[in-house]
Formats: sequence, structure tokens, C-alpha cells
Amino acid sequence: MDTTSSSSLLTSSSQISAQSRCDNCLAILDDVRWKQCKVCNNFDLCHTCGKDSVKLESATYHHHNKWHERHGYPESQIEKDMDWVLVGDCETKGRQILDEIQEINYAKINETGLIENDHDLSIVMARMAKMKPQEKQLLSESEEKERSELGKMLVDYHIQASQRKIHVLSLDGGGVRGYMPIKVLSQIIEDEYLLGADHNDKEYYENFKKGQDKFTSQFDYFVGTSTGGLIALCLATGYHLLEIMEIYAHPDKYFTKYLLNKLPKVGLLGDIMWARYNHKKIHEQIDKIIDEIFKEWLDDDGKQLTAKNATLLDLHNLLNPTHKINNVNIEHSRRYYGNLLEFDDKLHTTDDTRRHHVTREKVLLITAYNTTKSSITIFNTSYAEHWPYRISDVLKSTMAAPTYFEPFTIEIKKENDHFVKMNEPEVFIDGGVFANDPELTAIWAIQRQWKKMVNYRLLSIGTGCYNPQLSPNTWGGYYAWLVSGEPGLVIDALMDATRSLTETIMNNLAKSSHIKRMKFNYKLTQPLNLDDLNFPSTFDREWDKLRDGLRDEFKDGSKDVSTDGLRYGLRYGSDYKALVYFYKTYIEDSKKQIGIE
Repeated sequence: MDTTSSSSLLTSSSQISAQSRCDNCLAILDDVRWKQCKVCNNFDLCHTCGKDSVKLESATYHHHNKWHERHGYPESQIEKDMDWVLVGDCETKGRQILDEIQEINYAKINETGLIENDHDLSIVMARMAKMKPQEKQLLSESEEKERSELGKMLVDYHIQASQRKIHVLSLDGGGVRGYMPIKVLSQIIEDEYLLGADHNDKEYYENFKKGQDKFTSQFDYFVGTSTGGLIALCLATGYHLLEIMEIYAHPDKYFTKYLLNKLPKVGLLGDIMWARYNHKKIHEQIDKIIDEIFKEWLDDDGKQLTAKNATLLDLHNLLNPTHKINNVNIEHSRRYYGNLLEFDDKLHTTDDTRRHHVTREKVLLITAYNTTKSSITIFNTSYAEHWPYRISDVLKSTMAAPTYFEPFTIEIKKENDHFVKMNEPEVFIDGGVFANDPELTAIWAIQRQWKKMVNYRLLSIGTGCYNPQLSPNTWGGYYAWLVSGEPGLVIDALMDATRSLTETIMNNLAKSSHIKRMKFNYKLTQPLNLDDLNFPSTFDREWDKLRDGLRDEFKDGSKDVSTDGLRYGLRYGSDYKALVYFYKTYIEDSKKQIGIE
């Protein structure tokens, strides 16, 4: 029995590593207490699933009753049998059950002769530790044989891990500066697949799309924040990159101020009182893009998919047509596309205990911050909990940059093939407040969904970074942040801080042998805010400048460039050369179907 302290001011928010899972959502428990069946002591529910208002999965009841039947307990009555238990009491009293489960898992490993994931690895390592010879004591012949077989499994597991490559394309947030990754990616597509092509050729547009498809087919995960989320969606779904470029080349069409913000004497007050821009034009463009992406797709009832009804489940099916989930199998799939999901490079299994094993999929991740729940959200097309959300709502959420646009409220989700109003609407803002550079979210998602050792091949494209400066004489009040400094100083400083954190961590992680990473980015020598309408033309000029003069200088046809950085555009510089090298070396022509480069 749990005796809980009480306070009118503070409630429990501690977290602890535990050895149990929630038997409904299958998440590993990390609370200091949770609900457990007091009859069998082997049925646990997390705080969310333990609420009286939550309807448990039918499979949850089935598995619980099976355990009761197997061990001679009466039929489960969850409403009466559940009681709060402390983590310490649970793991102390449940040690025998945990050991029994470990033995069952170890027997399966021995039967297959394979270590399939990191959980299996921990079981084998624990077994080998117990078998370690003591001083002046030899192992028996059977123990030596068992230890030798386990050693072979360990070697095989690490060999397989060395051949398992996951390719990630990560795109930063940055508003109008999203034009930069679009321009850079279009350049590498042209250089790799359309070298020497004439832009005026009537077939150029179609040939570019073929090159784009070859480029994007190399990636398993597409991840984006804010403007990067929209670009990631377009690349993952095959939306023409040149069309995206045309949209971003004219930001004045989408960054439109409210009327009062435009008035000379009222504008500053307007920026303080409400969002700087009207989101209507951007939202309309998002809907148009989604309509175009799904123009040839119908739902299970034969209705046209559009921005109004296309969900993340529909997007999952578009990205993975061989893994299509429909109304017939959605309830079964929902359980296995949750916290237990495990990607691998094997075929689907008919073994019911392993249906959560799924061959590798193409996955889209988009970040947003849920202010209603005070929690980050990494929308994932291969995570069943996110399937009911409309794609348009997800994109509008990730692009709701504070002070620039008003927060976005999601009010409906799809349930039982119909859209219904949520009991509690969720208010989201731009994911850049915690992950303007979303690389770490990709690493986290891959670890959760693969559950085994992998080699990361991570290409991350930035939107330019600038360190916002405050005067050393500032008093630090509202005036310094909102009035005297550059417009958007508050949000720019916050987002740059998250970028700097990610950069520091990823730079160190990338020194490990299993991570090959390139962060393509430029430092801005002057402030260029998320809404700088001149950025596309400015970047074009810096990217291509002195192109003709450069050709004249190298009459022998050499593509080497002058060491004088002022004499050539960025497309001829060392950063872009490194990007091409990284793509050719670690991304291109990978035999991804078997995980070998």
C-alpha cells in the first residue's frame, strides 16, 4: 500500500529508472509509483493509463487474464484489483517474477541463437557475468560450452550492428531562412544527377524531379522543426523542390502583418499586444501543399484525401505503401506501433509475440511544443498515438513561432474513422523553442524505434546562425528585449540557445565511430531575422556571386577556387565541397535494404 504525502502547493513530478512497463501502452515506467494488480503483482499501469477515464486496449485485458489463468488466480477485475504501489516495493516484491521473465527471455535467445536487440544484449551480459569463473574455480564443461555460444552471439550481434545504417536528413527551423536548405539541396541534386543540365530545357523540370527522387530515396528518417518541418514533409513525400523554392522566394506573400501592426504609431504597441503576422496566408499555402501531395490518394471509404482530412496515419501509408494500415487492421496495428515497436531488416513475422517487429520504414518527425501539457511533442508517422492528428494541424503547430505568429490550437482528432472534438484542445507553439536544430530528436526516435545498435548517417542542414547581442549596459527589462534591440530578439536568442546546445552535444557524439554526421551551416555576420524578406535574394547573391568571372579565371577547366573568399560564391567554397564529399561517402548508393553501405 502506498502512503502518499500531501501538499496543496506541490505535487509529485519525480522520475526514476524502473524495470517495469505499462501493460497497456507498453511504455517503460519512470514514475515513483503507479497502479499494480494486487492479486498477481504482475500487471502495471502508468499514470495516464491508470486513470478511470481511460479505456484499456482489449489485448490488455486478454494478456492479464491469461497470466491469471496460468498462475491459478481468479479472473481479473481491473476496477477492483488495482492499487498504488511504490517503485521500491514493486521491484523488491516482484523480484521473483522479474527473474522468471528473464529466464523465459533467456530461453528464447538460446532457442534462436540470436541477440536481436539491446534488451537481449543486457540479458546475455548478465548471464555471462554470473558465469565468470571465480578464483581457483573452473567452469564445468556445459558452462564452458554455454559461455562459448554466448560469446559467438555477441560477436554476431556486433557484426550485424556494424552493417546496419540509418540515414537521416535533418532540417533546422528559421522562417524565411528556410530558403537556404532548399537552395543547397537543389544544388547538390543538380550537381549529382543533372550535371551540365540547361535550366531552360523543357525537360529540366521533369529530370530534376527524377534526381530529387533518387536523392530522397537514400534517407530513412526526415526530421524538421518549424519551416524545416514543412520542407521535410515535402521532401519525404516527393513534392517538387523547385516548387518549394518558388514559394520561399516570395516571402512577402505569406508574411503579412495585421492592419494595426502596419500603422506607424500603433505598430510597436501591436507587436507587444499580439502576434506580428497574420497566419492566414501561410496556413492556406500549407493546405495547398497537402492537397497536392494527396491529390491521387483516397481514404478507406473512397473519399479524396485533402488537408481537411489527411492524418499522420495517411501520411504513414503514403510513405510506406507496402506497410499500409487501414480500418481493418488499425486496432491490431495500434498496439504494435507504440512503445514496443522495433524496426529491423527482416521480413514480417507471423509469430504473435513478435508482431511489433517491423521491417524498416520511411519516417517523418516534426517537433512542436504542447503548451497545454507543458511538454515537447515529436510527431512521428510510425507512432500510433500520433496517427489521429491531421497533417495540416501538425505543420501549423510547428510553425507557430512565438511573437511572429499566434499559437495554434488543435481541437479535433480522428477516432473510429471519424473526426471528433477533443475533450481538451491542445495549444502548440513552434518546436524551435526546444529543438530548432532537431538532430537530437532524430537520434532519440531511432533509439526508441530500433532498440538495437545502429550506425547513424546524419546530414543536417541549417538556416544560418547568428548570436544575438545584448549591450553590456542593458538593464535586462522588457525594454531591452522587446523595444531597444532587434525585432524578435527574445525568440531568436531562445532558439539560438537550443541550437547551441544541440551543436555541442552532437559534435561530441559524432566523435563516436557509429555516428557519421555533417552539419552544413553558415554563421551570419549580421542579424537576419526569421522574417527578413530580403533573405532569398541575399542568399542567391552570396551563393552564386562572381560565377562568370570565376569561369574566366580558370581557363583550363579546373573547378578549384581562389583562396580569396571574396572572389567566389558559397557554392564554390569549402563547406559545399565537404557536403558533396559527405553525401557521396556516407549517403549515396547505400544498399539500404540489407543495411550495408
